[in-house]
Amino acid sequence: MKHAALDVLRSSAYRVRHRSVLGLASVFVALMSGLASTASAQYPDKVVRVVVPFGPGGSTDAVARTAAQRLAEYWGKPVIVENKPGGAGTVGTAGVAKGPADGYTILMGVFAHAVIESLYKTTPYKLERDFIPVIEIGKTPQLLLVHPIYFQNHMQIHHQDHIRAVFQEQLRN
Repeated sequence: MKHAALDVLRSSAYRVRHRSVLGLASVFVALMSGLASTASAQYPDKVVRVVVPFGPGGSTDAVARTAAQRLAEYWGKPVIVENKPGGAGTVGTAGVAKGPADGYTILMGVFAHAVIESLYKTTPYKLERDFIPVIEIGKTPQLLLVHPIYFQNHMQIHHQDHIRAVFQEQLRN
C-alpha cells in the first residue's frame, strides 16, 4: 500500500509525458504555424527561443523541450530552450516582456504567472499588458504525500478513501 502514491506518480508522469505533452505540443505547433504564416510567409527565418523562467530539469523545462523539438521538426529551423531562473519566475518572464515583440521569443508560462503579481508589491512586468496566452500546452500531476511512517501509524483506511474521493472529484471537474 505504501507504493500506491509512487504508482500514481509513475502512471501520471507517463500520461503527461506521452499523451498530454506530445499531443498538446502538436496542437501548439499547428497553432504557432498558423499564426506565423499569417504574420510572415518566411517565419521563422531565424532561431526561435523558448524561455523557461525556472531551472533546468523540472516539469516546465521538460514540456518546453518537447514543444521546442516538435516546433523545430515542423519548421525546419532551430528552436532552443533557455532556462532563466530566479525570483519565482520573474527574472525570465521580465526578460521576455522587455524583449522585442517579434515572435522569436516565447515564454513557457505556468500557474505561478497567474498569481505572482498578488505575491509581490511590484513586478517588472504586467501579465495582462505584456503577454497573451497562445495555448495550454500541458498539465502536470500534483500529489499529496506524507512520510510512510506517518501513513502507517496515523492514516486509517477511511481517511485514505475520503482523501482519494475529494481529489478524484476535483480531477473530474
